[in-house]
Order: sequence, then structure tokens, then C-alpha cells
Amino acid sequence: MGMVGRIIFAWCQGANLDYDSKKWRLFADVLNDSAIILEMSSQYFKNYVTPILCISSVAKSIVGVAGGATRAALTQHQARNNFLCSLIILRCLLQNQLLMCTIFVTFTALHIVSNYRAVTCLVMETFNQSRFKILVRHFLQSSGDILSVTDVNAAEPVWFTCSMQKVHICLGAPVSSVSLSYRDICQRTESAAHDNKSRYLVKLTRDEKRGIHKINIVLHEQCSVRDQMEAMFQSFLLEFVLLGNMTVNAHAPWFSNVQVLEDLAQNPVLHEQQLIAISKAIVKGQFESLWKGISASGWRTDYVLFGASEWRAVWNMKGISRPQHTYLHLAT
Repeated sequence: MGMVGRIIFAWCQGANLDYDSKKWRLFADVLNDSAIILEMSSQYFKNYVTPILCISSVAKSIVGVAGGATRAALTQHQARNNFLCSLIILRCLLQNQLLMCTIFVTFTALHIVSNYRAVTCLVMETFNQSRFKILVRHFLQSSGDILSVTDVNAAEPVWFTCSMQKVHICLGAPVSSVSLSYRDICQRTESAAHDNKSRYLVKLTRDEKRGIHKINIVLHEQCSVRDQMEAMFQSFLLEFVLLGNMTVNAHAPWFSNVQVLEDLAQNPVLHEQQLIAISKAIVKGQFESLWKGISASGWRTDYVLFGASEWRAVWNMKGISRPQHTYLHLAT
């Protein structure tokens, strides 16, 4: 069971472990303690020993994958400050069962709290989606202020939530997610070609069955890190408008445009092209100052951890005039 759990977990979440290393590190610690508690309590449920041990085995195998995958990123960060050491706690056998349980519960809670404090103290200079969303939200709300690396990391959530996301962003989506019509694809790529040779396409849709919005981003083969950050900037702006959870300073240059976006967001399917066009105009006008502020604040801009898929599209940056000028391939 442990091997099966390890394989399935690595297959489902292997690509995401590096993007949110803080969350997965804390998740592994909590899951490890939970597995130990299950094993210790199995003696009180003799009729369910086998299922309990199977669940515990699967949990420990997941801990091994999640802990091992995040260890490299955290060790690389800690190595710069010469913190490559670990504490060895000597275990002793206690005769008093009540005292043993008390000590176990106390140290388990201490372990979780300590690991929570540890991951919240980590300061990562590389953007993932959570950190970049925090920075973009503050930038839009405060008329262009750039949060420091320390402030963003302090505000980054480290717990996984059970609530369903109402807006799902797919970075690196296939062309088919934008449109199945060749004419529509031509119009979108022509628009991107005339819009300062943009290397990404954005499509906003709504899944009525699940009640969520989808923002699909098609990336050009020559898309750079800067282009990905620009695409995510626009996507987060659309997300804030769709959810209605952002208050913009009235003195911000983009205040009136955001108000228009909020009005259009009442029926996003009908006004999809207007939402894309106005949000793109805001991004094009403000991204340069955002980029300069990020570079001056100590953030790394050579790579990002946005979790983009491998799909890349190719279109003529000068616009499409013939069918053979556009095609799709899977980047390696």
C-alpha cells in the first residue's frame, strides 16, 4: 500500500511540490504526526488493525515523497546561512502510560507549532502564484507600491484550504482551450500581434456545472519569464474583479478602468472580450513600473514557479495571413 500511495501521490502532485514548498513541508510534518498517532492507537481497535496500518503506511509514503521533494529547495535556501544541521532527540521509554500520552501529545503539538514557525520564517525571493498574487493585489490597491520580499513572505499562506477556488487560472493552456474556431484564433493572434507583440493569449470562460470561472492562458513558444509575469498580472486583475474582493485607491490611475471592469464582471460571459481588452490596457500601462519595482526590491526575475504546463503555441508575431502560419506543438 505504501508503494502504491507513493506512486499515485508523486504522479498527481509531483510537479507542484516545488512551487509551494512551504505548504508541502508543513503538510508532510502534520501528516507524519497523524500517521504515528494512527499506529499508536491501532492497539485499541483490534478489529481494524489492518486498515489502520494500511492508511498509516500510505500516509508515511506520502510524507517521504513530500518531505524529500521539498527538502532540496529548503536546504538550498538554508545553506546560504550555514544552517545545515539537524537536531537529534533521544527517545526514552516511560512506564507511566498516562505520562507517556501526555508527553506525546505535548511534543506532537510542539512539533507542529515549531514547524509552522519554521516555514513562516522562510524568506523566498522567487515568485510562485501565491506570492505574486499578494504583491499584485497590494500594487493595485495602493497606487503602485511594491511590497518587500519579507513582507510578501510574511503574508503568504502556508496551510492548504478545503474551500473550492471560484477562479481557476491555467497557465500554458492549449490553443483548443481558447477557441475551436480558426477565425477566432486568427482574431486573437492578430490582436496580440498589434498589441506590442504580446506573447500570450487570454480566454475567460465560466463552468456553469461547477460554478467557477476559468482563465486560460496560451503561451507563445518564445514566451519569457517577463511575459509569464505579465500574463499572471492580467489574470490576477481579472480574478480580483470577478470575485469583487479588491478595493482600489480612488487616486490610482487605473481606478476608473477597474470600476468599468467591475460593472462588466456582472456578466463576464457576455462581456468577455471587453474584460480582456480593458484589463490588458491596464496591464500594458502599469507593468513596466511593476517590473522595475520588482527588480529594485530584491526579487528574482530570472525564473518563476508559476507551475506553467508544457503547452506552447506558435503564431506569426506580425499577424496571421495564411492558415499554415499557425500550428500547435508540445514543447519539450
